[in-house]
Amino acid sequence: MFRQVRRMTQYDLAIAVDVSPTHISEIETGKRIPSEETLQRIIFTLGLSVQERARLGKSVARE
Repeated sequence: MFRQVRRMTQYDLAIAVDVSPTHISEIETGKRIPSEETLQRIIFTLGLSVQERARLGKSVARE
């Protein structure tokens, strides 16, 4: 969701975060929980606000 709002493809985000597009897809579909390091790189790359970070954290915690 945050990626799409910022008009980034999974490929764009994967390259920026230094993971595979498959890895991003699996995170987005709940098949994989990102490491703390990967999560921080995603947050930084997408420029998430504090409120967005809280929502992202809740969605990752549910998986």
